[in-house]
Amino acid sequence: MSEKGQTQSEELFKKLLEKDEYFGQFSNINFYMLGVSIATLRSQVHSPFIMKKETMIFLLKDLVNAISAIESLKWRVGLEVIGILRDVENQKESQISTTTMNKIIQNLDIWNDRIRNTPTLENEIFVAFYTLYEGYPDNKNIINNCIEAVSCYRNACYRSCVIMCRRAVELLALKLGASSDSILFEKIEWLRKEKKIGEKDYKMAHACRVAGNQGAHTDLSDISDIDGDDARLVLQVTKRLFERIMTQEFPKKDKDGLV
Repeated sequence: MSEKGQTQSEELFKKLLEKDEYFGQFSNINFYMLGVSIATLRSQVHSPFIMKKETMIFLLKDLVNAISAIESLKWRVGLEVIGILRDVENQKESQISTTTMNKIIQNLDIWNDRIRNTPTLENEIFVAFYTLYEGYPDNKNIINNCIEAVSCYRNACYRSCVIMCRRAVELLALKLGASSDSILFEKIEWLRKEKKIGEKDYKMAHACRVAGNQGAHTDLSDISDIDGDDARLVLQVTKRLFERIMTQEFPKKDKDGLV
C-alpha cells in the first residue's frame, strides 16, 4: 500500500472508531478490547483498498482472541468467526475475494446484534447486588462493598475485587453480631457456632476470606496471583452468600423503609 493509501486508511479507521457504537461502550476490559477488534475489522472491510489474505487472517485471529475472553460469546459467535477464518486460510489467492469480503460484512452486523444482546456475568451479579441494595436499605453500607467489587472486576482489577468481597463478608459478620475485636476467621467460626449461618454459608464465607487474604497478602514463597477466573468465582460465591443471608436474617423493606 502506498504512503497516501496508508494515510487514507488510517483516517478512515479513526472516523469509524469515533462513531463505532461498541468502541468505549463497555466498562468491562474484555468487551472494550472486543469493541476495538470489531472497529478495526470494520474499518478494513469497508476500506477502498484491496485487502491481503495475511491481513485478514491477522484481524480475524484478533477477533477470535477477543471473543474467547468472554465466556458467554464463545459458542454464540466464536465458532462462526473461526469458520470464516478457516475459509480465508484455505483460499489460494493472496487477496481476499469479493465473496468472502461480502460474507464478513454481512456477518459483522449479525455478530454486533448478538454481542449487544449477550448478558455478562458481572452485569447479572451487579443487578443482584443492586436489588439487595434497594431491598435492604439498612445494609446499604455493606452491600456498597459488593457493588464496588463488581466495578473492580469490570475494570480487570481482580485483586481489588476479591479484597472488596472479603471486606463485605467481614462487615456482614459484624452486622450478624460477631466481635469487632476478632479476626475474620474467628468471626466466621463464631457465626457457625452461634448458628447464625448454615454449613453452606460457612464454607462460602471462608472461601471469600481465603481469596481476599491471597489478594491482600503475599510473600516470596508464594507468588501466585489472582486472575479473572478467581475473581469471577469469588464474586459468584459472595453473591450467593449475601442473597441467602440477607433473605434469611433481615426483613426486606421497600423504598419508603416499610417491611
